[in-house]
Amino acid sequence: MAFKILDTIPEHFFWDIKKPLNAETEMALNRYNPARKLANDDFFDFRSQDEWMKERAEKKLIKPSVSLFRNY
Repeated sequence: MAFKILDTIPEHFFWDIKKPLNAETEMALNRYNPARKLANDDFFDFRSQDEWMKERAEKKLIKPSVSLFRNY
């Protein structure tokens, strides 16, 4: 029954139906660094991000090559 109804509708009625040609683009979820996929997706990333934010808030000017740990 449905096919009989659709056969009565002219073909040009369906030309205006829009469908996406490309796959959906994935939106960046990390607002601080769009190159990274998601902030804090694992424990170690969360800890390093937390330490980085804490150092910036305290204005510690420690170089990345300097260790935060002391060798005794």
